[in-house]
Amino acid sequence: MLPLIAHNLLESLELMERTVNIFIDRCVSGITANSEQCKKPLEQSFSTLTALTPHIGYEAATEVARMALLESLSVRQAVLKLGLMDEEKLDKVLRPYELTKPGIAGQ
Repeated sequence: MLPLIAHNLLESLELMERTVNIFIDRCVSGITANSEQCKKPLEQSFSTLTALTPHIGYEAATEVARMALLESLSVRQAVLKLGLMDEEKLDKVLRPYELTKPGIAGQ
């Protein structure tokens, strides 16, 4: 039975390879990410306040959250509206790479 199992396994692998190649050609190739659309959930997320707290303090972060929620603003817009940080420093702190590194973002 071992030769039959090996034959069927190889046949299945060839079928899977052809399927993957067709999937790549007809579905995947040419797809690009819309970076602006990808930024929106990050900008709207209150979890970014965790990165801002060491820079603006806990009380100011809660004020930012309250304002953003009540006025339907992003965290970035609320921080700038309250004048808690300048735009350059805020961009540095809220950079996605900074948010994924260990430690305090922006330092």
